[in-house]
Amino acid sequence: MRRLAPAGLIGPVTVVVGVGAIGPLIVLLLYSFGILGNIEDPGTQLYTEILGDSYFRGTFVRSLRLALTVSIVSLVVAVPLAFRISRSRGWARTLLTCLVVLPLLINIVVRNLGWVLVLSPNGVLNSWLEPIGVSQSFLGTVTGIGLVLVHVSVPLVVLPLLASIDRLDPAQSEAARALGAHPAVAFVRFTLPAIAPGLLAGAVLSFVIGIGSLVTPIFLGQGRTMVIPTLIVQQISTFRWERAAALSMLLFALVVGVVVAMQRISQRMARGRTERSRRRGPILRPRPLTDAAARLNHLPTFDGLRRWVSRVYLVVMTAFLLLPMVVVLKTAVDDSQIPTASWHGFTTEWLQAAIREDGYRTQLLLSFRLAIVAVGLGLVLSLAASWAIARYRFPGRDAVVAFLMSPLLMPQAALAVGFVLFFLILQTDPSFERLLFAHVVVTIPYMTRVLVSTFENIDARMEEAAAACGARPLTVFRKITLPLVRSGVFTACLFGFLQSFDEAAISVLIASGDTTTLPVKLMSDMSFQPSPVGAAISAILIVAVVAVVVPLERRFGISSSAVLAGRDDD
Repeated sequence: MRRLAPAGLIGPVTVVVGVGAIGPLIVLLLYSFGILGNIEDPGTQLYTEILGDSYFRGTFVRSLRLALTVSIVSLVVAVPLAFRISRSRGWARTLLTCLVVLPLLINIVVRNLGWVLVLSPNGVLNSWLEPIGVSQSFLGTVTGIGLVLVHVSVPLVVLPLLASIDRLDPAQSEAARALGAHPAVAFVRFTLPAIAPGLLAGAVLSFVIGIGSLVTPIFLGQGRTMVIPTLIVQQISTFRWERAAALSMLLFALVVGVVVAMQRISQRMARGRTERSRRRGPILRPRPLTDAAARLNHLPTFDGLRRWVSRVYLVVMTAFLLLPMVVVLKTAVDDSQIPTASWHGFTTEWLQAAIREDGYRTQLLLSFRLAIVAVGLGLVLSLAASWAIARYRFPGRDAVVAFLMSPLLMPQAALAVGFVLFFLILQTDPSFERLLFAHVVVTIPYMTRVLVSTFENIDARMEEAAAACGARPLTVFRKITLPLVRSGVFTACLFGFLQSFDEAAISVLIASGDTTTLPVKLMSDMSFQPSPVGAAISAILIVAVVAVVVPLERRFGISSSAVLAGRDDD
């Protein structure tokens, strides 16, 4: 009977994820080969056509170059910030962590709206650049899209890095510096190998965002810059389902290839560290990078300059991460009907208009109700599965975990198209239930990751002691387990709620009419002509998130849960 328990607990969530994630993937595959759809001769002709067309190839090259650039820039920017947070204590660490986590929790549409207001011809950035004669519009350019994708990626890179840095043994680096090693030598020989897993995780996350983002290219590209996700949406808008499916499968294959390659590199590095540890040899063998760093030993450390640069860097990063939200807040209470960088006077007119019935109130209530129901269903499914995964050791456990996380691997653009075609095959009309099913599927992985870690971090001996005293399994779970994991359950519900409430990439393709959610309406209204009313409802969301995040970070440390959830709604 005990052997059947994991299957009974994991079975329901496996069925939901299987139908909701693997089902759309299979439909995409069948459409891409012409088995489904209007192609007379099934085969690989769609792939041949796409790969042989210079326009499609150019779009793929542009998207790949954009994703690689976003990954590199995000890593370079995130590493110093992660070290600065790790070395901070008390309220300083809380505030810096909130600085990183806050953009991660703000609706992606709201963040993009903020950047549209910053990068528009009459926006904040051009008002700063105009005195030196270099003002230009960044909207509709690869540069503008890349800048916003870096803003999206940096928090997702910092948090895994922060986890790796917090596990570092500072004794090795301090010993090296005490023996006269330059800080660069100590970093390359000791710190860099130790944080390599976090660097690789951050690189994968930022690459997936750069290559598969749907919302940002729509907002910032404004139809003038084509990347793979916007190309897929273009094919859907012209009812070329088969070509959209083939493009989605190519995008999915590209992401899987990068993830597998990074995993291989990570495994090889882990084996190398294990072998060196067994031989009690040096942590890092001499290589060109370490040899070059060793030549810096005779140079001064420039401690004063480094401290000054660190302060300037922190100010710049604070402005970079918070600027779009600050601009949205300013626009929400500015008297000007056209968003500009200058201040015209205080008003609450836009806030009142946003919550009126003819404003955004209907979509706000729908999104709230949808998120509540999705979290409730997701919690029931993921709570049982997470407890079974943490408490039982059964064959295929790692495969089950990977399967439940599979929706995170699919780029949002590909998953959105998969849902469109999946519901098309089922011949379902737009409805609350259809949207709810998609939201439950995309929230389960985030909630499961947080809950599994929470269960693994509590002492199972307390549960065993209660069971040994005769308590039934359900009683043990209700009176012993749940009180111990209460904060983790609350955090999982928070991330699940935000993921559902903010979801835009999938909803924009499968929602319509009465099922239009708040992010979808914001995208529709703000893509080409931002308005202060849209900024006002966005400001309400920002204030609500800030009011929740700061106390929760201080009490529960939600940054660690953010690392586990790896939240990405772009």
